[in-house]
Amino acid sequence: MNQPPLENPLVSEQPINQQQAWMAEWSLLHQQYQTFENYALLIKLVAITAVAVGFIMGYISWGIPGVVLICWLTEAVWKTYQGRTEADLLSLETQIRRLDGTHSNDVTDESIEQQAPMQLYTRWNEGRASVTGLIGEYVSAGKQPTVAITYILLVALILLAKAVR
Repeated sequence: MNQPPLENPLVSEQPINQQQAWMAEWSLLHQQYQTFENYALLIKLVAITAVAVGFIMGYISWGIPGVVLICWLTEAVWKTYQGRTEADLLSLETQIRRLDGTHSNDVTDESIEQQAPMQLYTRWNEGRASVTGLIGEYVSAGKQPTVAITYILLVALILLAKAVR
């Protein structure tokens, strides 16, 4: 039995215009941005669970703060990736507004450079930092209040528990 070949939804006989390409890219990047957020919450949950299990089991050693700090660093890395995606999303939104022309825009045509759609990795590669720059990005992401507060509270709770014992 011969079955027709599966069609690739990205390949169409109809040409796709630039605005449609940017909107498709925006949609995909937005989903990725939300996925980064979900994983960041999962990393926080792992840290909270490690501390809770440590307290329940009566095992509050220096290993638990180590797990918390590793989770904090891991979330900082995720937030750095998410920040790069956010920068690209903002750039795409500017490009879409510029092409649309029906909405007022604080950005003038002269202040932004027209970019080709579907160039995410090219843009990331062009903005790639050195090793020290990348470490600086991770530290900056880790210092964001929405990232840091959970880990600071968990480490403080552990230190308080150790001081009370």
